[in-house]
Amino acid sequence: MDARLTLLVLREINKVLLLLSERTEYQISTGPEARQITGPATPAQVKNFALCQHLQEIHTRISSMVAGLPAIATDILSPSLGSIYGVAGDSVTPLFQAMLDRLESCILQIHDQNFGSPHTGCCYGQ
Repeated sequence: MDARLTLLVLREINKVLLLLSERTEYQISTGPEARQITGPATPAQVKNFALCQHLQEIHTRISSMVAGLPAIATDILSPSLGSIYGVAGDSVTPLFQAMLDRLESCILQIHDQNFGSPHTGCCYGQ
């Protein structure tokens, strides 16, 4: 193979993947609908999950393709693959952050609960 042509093609693929990553980032829903944790998935959540899934598929396929190429291919495509991976995570981060916040709130409320006599259990008065 022509090494120079391969490098040129890889650099163009890198640019395309970075552009895809950037455009996908603009499509991520971030409003309250994306963070809702009660009830069925909202259209915004379904959209974000679809974006995440598509980006993960692209990342997986490109990564497996690059594995069979010289190490320079990995060096060239690494920034765009990292960007794709990051945007995929960013698309579901608002929902998972809302879940963590809710879980933390529930755990803090457990401390306010009276689960019985203060002299029973492993931690009280023993």
